[in-house]
Amino acid sequence: MSLYSNRTFLVDSTYPGLVPRKQRTPFSWLMMQSFIPDDVLVHIFNQCIMNDRLWGDVDFRSASTVQVLASVCRHWREVALSNPLLWASIVMLGVSKQSVAGLDVCLRRSQDVPLTIGLCLKPETAQKYLERDPRTGKPSVFECALGSMVAQQRRWLLFAMVCNVFVDAPDWKWILDDLPLLENLVFKAPIDRRYGQPTFHLDLSKAPRLTLLDLHGDIRLFSSTPCVLEHLTNLQLEHTHPPQCFPSVSDCLFLLSMAPNLERLHVYPSCSRLPSERNLPHLVLPKLHWMEVGSHGARSVIGALIAELTLPALKELRIVNDAVRMPWRDEMRVSRSTNYGIPELLARSRPPLRSFTMYSIVEHEPHLIATLQHMPGLKELTLSSCCTLSHRLLMALELHSQPGTINLCPVLERIYLRRCVFNRVKDESIMYDPRVIEAAAQMITSRWDIPEPTLKLVKTKYSHISLLQKDWRIVRCGAEGLGLEFEEDELEEDESDESESDESEE
Repeated sequence: MSLYSNRTFLVDSTYPGLVPRKQRTPFSWLMMQSFIPDDVLVHIFNQCIMNDRLWGDVDFRSASTVQVLASVCRHWREVALSNPLLWASIVMLGVSKQSVAGLDVCLRRSQDVPLTIGLCLKPETAQKYLERDPRTGKPSVFECALGSMVAQQRRWLLFAMVCNVFVDAPDWKWILDDLPLLENLVFKAPIDRRYGQPTFHLDLSKAPRLTLLDLHGDIRLFSSTPCVLEHLTNLQLEHTHPPQCFPSVSDCLFLLSMAPNLERLHVYPSCSRLPSERNLPHLVLPKLHWMEVGSHGARSVIGALIAELTLPALKELRIVNDAVRMPWRDEMRVSRSTNYGIPELLARSRPPLRSFTMYSIVEHEPHLIATLQHMPGLKELTLSSCCTLSHRLLMALELHSQPGTINLCPVLERIYLRRCVFNRVKDESIMYDPRVIEAAAQMITSRWDIPEPTLKLVKTKYSHISLLQKDWRIVRCGAEGLGLEFEEDELEEDESDESESDESEE
């Protein structure tokens, strides 16, 4: 009972006259519990099991809080067993024979109540749960657990599975085609090493109440009947490894065509091929205000998807290309021929764009400058991990007062530069190009030394532009009210720490 001693105050304050405080004993405290109304007791139980977890290698009878509460006395057991809501929330961290047995108990005692289910397998320990017995060929523990869950899919209210690991599962086939109550689906499924047939088949027409959908893994989307997911507002589709097929650009467009009220989109397409059986019209998403489109090395898929969209309400755009899958020279050549189609998107959509983030190792600078020319209302600019920039970008962002001059992003309020390299130098003895510091100082002062400055914050992280903090012009701007945040280069910090430790040892 010490685990739930914080509930004693509730009992004492609600029923103070039952037993005088000085005469209370553990026995009298147990007697008072019999006077607690069942609805109050259920509320207390709900608070106790709110963060309950079923660990893969722990016995269900000792790990489940509701099971422990049901073992206190006969009255508590009757209350627990007569309220199926107490058994309808199941979160499993790992799977084992014990936890699968506990899962079956919860599914049985929850009766017909909508279910909230979570299943998480850590990559370093997931393999032992997924492998079948090579001698008997019996289903793995994971298959038993997931099979019990899928059999109750009609009761799913929220289902989240995080198990994005590689498996050898050529004969797996899980069909999700009866989801009338489902609102949130997070499905990070195992991936077949051979990239064969999809192991999970999702019929979207049977999930009319979906509001959030997050998919990753060997999945096939289909719709047995035409439908519109009018409640879907948050969509995340992602792939991790280049050979992985889902989601292709056609998968993304197929799903977007069913979600006219989408508000947030996070998508990493796997390939740019558009199958002939899904020749979809150009899509207009009138409510989409936040979008992140990325790739893991194949930058052409970003432009292939953006070319099919019109987004009149877009306020925040993030472009991510976080891996180089080819030699540096070839990547540079591809970046010069690929501009993602963002200027065309902004020209046809005319959105009220306020925030733009570019996270990419290799970017062609003229394309980036041309993209910024179509963002007159931009207030927040973030450049991250770009290694192919120069002082020319900083010069282009400088404000000019001459009449007839076109200024890039004239109302910028916040500028973030994270791990960016400007003017890469071949001579390792030269740590930075002084033209970069001068261009950055000119850009900041040109946006600050005006009658009504809009610039509020400049933040750099692990970039040699942090040397700006020693420039007298930047010091003056900071003293006058401009927000400045500089974080030193990680390498320099490590070297200084080592020198300090050496001095202390001496």
